[in-house]
Amino acid sequence: TERPVLLYTFVLGINVIALRVVWHQSRVGIAQSIIGTLTFLHLSIWTADRLTPELLPHALGIFLAFGLLHTAFAVLMERKAPNQVPFAGWVPVITLVLLLMPVLCLDAISLSMWPVILLVDLLIIGLAVMTGRLMPVLAALVLTLITAGAWLFRWPREIGFTLMPFLFVIGSFAILFGIASSFLSRKLPKAAFSALLPVSSAVLPFLLLILATLRLQIANPSPVFGLALLLTVFLLGLVRISGITALAPTALGCVLALEWAWHQQSFSVEQATTPLLWYLGFYAIFTVFPLVFQKQFATRKLPWIASAAAGIGTFSLVYRLVGQTWPNEMMGLLPVAFAIAPLLCLVFVLKHHGTENPARLTQLAWFGGVALFFITLIFPIQFEKQWITIGWALEGAALCWLFRRVPHPGLRGTGTVLLVASFVRLALNPAVLEYQIRGETPILNWQLYAYSLSALAMFFAAFWLTP
Repeated sequence: TERPVLLYTFVLGINVIALRVVWHQSRVGIAQSIIGTLTFLHLSIWTADRLTPELLPHALGIFLAFGLLHTAFAVLMERKAPNQVPFAGWVPVITLVLLLMPVLCLDAISLSMWPVILLVDLLIIGLAVMTGRLMPVLAALVLTLITAGAWLFRWPREIGFTLMPFLFVIGSFAILFGIASSFLSRKLPKAAFSALLPVSSAVLPFLLLILATLRLQIANPSPVFGLALLLTVFLLGLVRISGITALAPTALGCVLALEWAWHQQSFSVEQATTPLLWYLGFYAIFTVFPLVFQKQFATRKLPWIASAAAGIGTFSLVYRLVGQTWPNEMMGLLPVAFAIAPLLCLVFVLKHHGTENPARLTQLAWFGGVALFFITLIFPIQFEKQWITIGWALEGAALCWLFRRVPHPGLRGTGTVLLVASFVRLALNPAVLEYQIRGETPILNWQLYAYSLSALAMFFAAFWLTP
């Protein structure tokens, strides 16, 4: 067992003899599965008990040799006997399981294993193109990123520039699977997992980046956010090329989750300018993306929804950053600044999209709703306590007013929910009466304007919703 090349030369010979018998005697085809399973168990036991860093190059070559042998034989058998159960696409997936084991068994892993994993992934993708079965590609994506995640947890928590190899590996495999999944979903639109594969290839690399930011102390987020920027531009490029518009909101959600994860774990007020620029930069990219490619996305919904929603997600980050770093008494100016972009986008849609556009109503509803959200958010941010409830009521009324001009049911539903929430807070929450101490002047106190403004908002909303 200390000479794996010699040992597995004999095992390879046994495999070749068994596969030759199966080729000529199809009635014993089960022998292929038996010999493959026994070889996998043999390799697994040897890897767990005998593998050392010095033997890793030999192990990688052995894994790859057996994987290629059984994959090639399975493909040939499927062509020779098309009526048998197809499993050629799954043989290299088993090889990926073997390649995961060195990461779990050794303390230090060489970068030499990643070219081997790349070759196996390319083999799986090629088989998917030939056979039309996408499930092995999804399994390969998951196993590859699990391997990267296990590799990540072998790293010390305090790191510096050495994070770059991890980021390079994640970025390379994310681009590989992004291109492959986009191509396969377009080539095989009716295949199982055709819609899930592109989204998974976008989400899982970001999940690894989130794990990295939660595990490691990364004072400067530029390397991680730089890779996230590369992946974002790549995904938005796939949206334009492939037309899979679901990747736009998927990329937005992944970027926001990564930003929040880093902010919670490693943000420091002494170095606030760099993350602020990254937050605003990502916001700008998602905001202008459908505007730049307006002709291609004029009749689509998801890119415009991502553009509008980017402001809401980014605002919460920027508001928290500014409050922690530069606290001031004019925080209400932040929602004013964030209301500018959706208002300009609203004007853009009104000017360039005609009434015959089936997506125009949704686009107007999102940009108009987000703009009103920031405008009404000025009150609860600049003030406090009861003004939060008043802000809900005003936002609900504003959405109902907008619904009268842009009859999208989402505006009516959201407005109704906000109005009900403000009613519950004022009518069923006893703590609301303790927000401020009553003054000596009767009637003219905070309860008068809080309840009156909320009630007026509800009355006007009911009027605007009346047919």
